Amino acid sequence: MKKYFKYLVVLLLFILLLPYHTVHADSKSFSIDRLAIDTILNTAGDIEVSEVYEYNFKGDFNGITRNINFSESSGVENIEISILDGSNKVIFKNNDSKQNETYTVATDGNYKKLTIYSKNSNKVVKFNIKYSIIGAATKYNDAGELFRKFYENSSNTDINNLSLKVNFPTGNLKDAKYWGIGPASGTASKADVNNFLFSIAKLNAGEYFGCRILFPTDYLKDAKKVVNEDGYNRIYNEQMNNAYTPENTANNNTNNSKNSITPPTNVPPKNYDTDNSSSVGIFILVSTILLLAVVLILHNAKEKEKFQKELEEYRSTEEIFTDTYCESLPSDLSPALVTYLISEYIEIKDIVATLLNLSVRNILTYTANSYVEKKLFNKGEEKIAFTFSINTKNLDFCSIHERYLLNWLSSYGDYPSFSLKDIEEQTTERGTALDFKNKFDDWKILIKTEADSKPFNIKIRNRYVLTNTYNNEHLKWIAFKKFLLKYLASNEKALISTEQWKKYLPYALALGLTDKIIEFSPNLANDNYIYSDPLFYNMSYLNFIYYDFFDDFQDQLIENTTDHSSNNSSDFGGGFGDGGGFTSGGDSGSCGGGGDSGAF
Repeated sequence: MKKYFKYLVVLLLFILLLPYHTVHADSKSFSIDRLAIDTILNTAGDIEVSEVYEYNFKGDFNGITRNINFSESSGVENIEISILDGSNKVIFKNNDSKQNETYTVATDGNYKKLTIYSKNSNKVVKFNIKYSIIGAATKYNDAGELFRKFYENSSNTDINNLSLKVNFPTGNLKDAKYWGIGPASGTASKADVNNFLFSIAKLNAGEYFGCRILFPTDYLKDAKKVVNEDGYNRIYNEQMNNAYTPENTANNNTNNSKNSITPPTNVPPKNYDTDNSSSVGIFILVSTILLLAVVLILHNAKEKEKFQKELEEYRSTEEIFTDTYCESLPSDLSPALVTYLISEYIEIKDIVATLLNLSVRNILTYTANSYVEKKLFNKGEEKIAFTFSINTKNLDFCSIHERYLLNWLSSYGDYPSFSLKDIEEQTTERGTALDFKNKFDDWKILIKTEADSKPFNIKIRNRYVLTNTYNNEHLKWIAFKKFLLKYLASNEKALISTEQWKKYLPYALALGLTDKIIEFSPNLANDNYIYSDPLFYNMSYLNFIYYDFFDDFQDQLIENTTDHSSNNSSDFGGGFGDGGGFTSGGDSGSCGGGGDSGAF
């Protein structure tokens, strides 16, 4: 047994040392954990592009590269490079010094090749690359077209969490058709009549990501690229012919198998002719498994210790909010973003807080009328019909997720107004209920996208944590909730004025204080407020909209959407007849753009 023990010790030492040897031998690597592309298309057909890359460096790196493909355009101008660190922005200089925080630009055929010098080691860095693509959109006789790849993955590095927003700052594009260009797993949606959103969870090696949008030709009134022919029908049919179906999606997935790693061939073990070989083999196997478990536990403990240390170092760079109470609104974040900041969970009732907040900001006005809902055998039930009207002059003060919500809900009414009663009546069938659910899911994605763009989170040792700015914001909202709880439990009515209460109410709902608010609301205001602004001051109205209406409405949606169809997630945003979804791209010869990135 001593002889076997000696060999076992040698084997265990070898296994113990092997992982660390391997790590050091291949310690330099990087990944792109997020890529957010924001674009603005002007009336000349030029695109302003802002790309934010979240590079995760493991090992020592001197910088990154970005190759911008400007084919099917007149070129690239106005390049700006910077690093984003919370609210700080470090702008790089364009020169040939190869010093830190500088970059060079070279033209190679249809490519602008950027070499960006930034020394980083074992950290996550956000690079912001801005540029303009001149003459990217095409004006036909009957349509304008933006057909462009914005990124190509020509490396063996997988790119995660890609998003693309295309904004048309003027005009009304409600009749535009839109498609994502790239893998079948992508999603496409319309935030409002002027903003189009595309996203992909992962871009594998050899894949590309872009969009194709057809819009009224009048938008390109200053167009630089004009084609004197009709293009609408050709382009639309081309996209329909290249749309993904279950069959070609399966083929596409099969073709991607070349990117997978082939498992090694099993080699049969050598047969030693000894009586104790089986026992020794089992003993070594069990011991190895136990040792690996111990190594894994120790590794995780060490990683946790390193994470805590780096997190503490990061938190120490900014003063942390420590007050018990916050007696005013901490910021102008929307109630939906506050909910996401606190819990990262959005539900149907968050629509109520958003509608109330929009009413406070004079983007919505509302009326409330009682009616009796007839029952077949029982006495009719009295209910309240809330009708909201959109103040279209104030829409510029809305965020993307707020504009999407108004655009979506008003599709059930007579724009610019809608009633909750009409929404309930128009979602009683399975198809309409599923459409509502899909739109609600898109709304949640927009809220998350806005949170990511601020950004709410930063990555430390492969874990997402709140940035210092939004960690403080989180603490302030919790302190504000404590202040409201203290107020609601006291008799100090003078602490909050009637007007303050109206501003605070949407956030109190977002913070989960609905029951206490409904219980307390009769103490707040006189009859003038109760009758003139009942949604904010009348307990029965608050109780009805939050519980009687939205509880019943949510139950109705759940009942009508429980049997999920197989293609429930395939109609990515084409619910308004606007196109939507992802296609393989059609005539790829006319699709410009793309280019990749890397690190060195």
